[in-house]
Amino acid sequence: MRAACLYAAAFLAFGVLPTFLLACVGFGTYIIGGITLLYCKLVLGIRPRPLETLPSGEPKRRILLVTDTSQSNTCGVLRKFNELRHHLKLRGHDVEVIETDMFYNFAVPRYEDVRLCFPTPGMLYRSARLFAEFDPDLVNILTEGNCGLVARFLCVLTGKHFTTMWCTRYDLYAEKLLDPRLAFVHRGLLTFFHSASDKVITPSPSMGRELIRSECVTPAQCTPIMNGCDTTAFSPDGPKLDEMKGMKHPIWLYVGRICHEKNVLALLELHDKIEGSIAIVGKGQLFHEAVERFASDKVTFLGWRHGEELYSAYRSADAFVFPSKTDTFGQVIIEAMASGLPVAGFPVTGPIDLVVDGCGAVDDDLLTAMTKAIATKDAQKCLRHARSFSWEEMTTNFLEAHEGIC
Repeated sequence: MRAACLYAAAFLAFGVLPTFLLACVGFGTYIIGGITLLYCKLVLGIRPRPLETLPSGEPKRRILLVTDTSQSNTCGVLRKFNELRHHLKLRGHDVEVIETDMFYNFAVPRYEDVRLCFPTPGMLYRSARLFAEFDPDLVNILTEGNCGLVARFLCVLTGKHFTTMWCTRYDLYAEKLLDPRLAFVHRGLLTFFHSASDKVITPSPSMGRELIRSECVTPAQCTPIMNGCDTTAFSPDGPKLDEMKGMKHPIWLYVGRICHEKNVLALLELHDKIEGSIAIVGKGQLFHEAVERFASDKVTFLGWRHGEELYSAYRSADAFVFPSKTDTFGQVIIEAMASGLPVAGFPVTGPIDLVVDGCGAVDDDLLTAMTKAIATKDAQKCLRHARSFSWEEMTTNFLEAHEGIC
């Protein structure tokens, strides 16, 4: 009986409520957004603006980027958002954003570092007003949360073309943590969200193939664009982290959230089977449980580290472990390689796109992958491979993907 009640509660929270929220946000955006757009046009006299031209001769784009990430988050999507905005501005384009921090927001239960905005009438009005005044000719939606939903419905309402990024497999999270039937519901909602997009940008080719195979996107829609990496910041040259200097080598590093969907327990449970020690950078819903179970002279928990401390943590390790089976790229994989570290992981989306010979190993058995990775370590090859991923190239590919559709 208890199990049935728990399943019913999970189905309500992760199946019914997202569907209900989708309907409410859509209805609210059409009503409040539509009124706001008419007000801007008829009362304020806001009219479409002609495109300008950059000194290079290419059009100066007005680009609207939409994300449900907060600047207080620590995740690959936020890194991509910030780098893309920065490099688009460097090229002379006008960039405006709709993001969580602009509105009333709250911490997601059990994921205190993740924040979402609440779709209040004020949020809908502000978004529609910005949409009308900025008059973007290129709209890209990076996430499927409330900010993303509002932007999607505004584009549909005005007939404006837009593109999306499918960066997170929430359907796999539901399947792994809850029930395959809930994964089906989430996959349907995500497919609906991206269905009106001219291009669905995926972070890796293998994810694109998986979405096409699952009929979530069409081959014409799917556009894989790999992320970049700042190889001047992430580098083997520089100081090492003081807290890692006394750890036994080889040091196996993990960077990311400590939660079920990242599968970090698969690494921690190997602590008594490996040579050396494990360093964990990050926090999450399993942090306190993991510290209680595994903290020892072989496992060190460092919490979140940013900037120079994060770069130093990478430099202090001998190899990097990526135990996740649900990621779509794995930004930390490239950061580790840029620091000269080989990467061990499972043969899934992300590692199979990024890990090549001499830069690590993938295997269905994580311990085997770790053994192979450290045995075939080639720091210079890791560096060369990481340098093939640049944010400048990612920005170029992003702009090229929008040619002719916006």
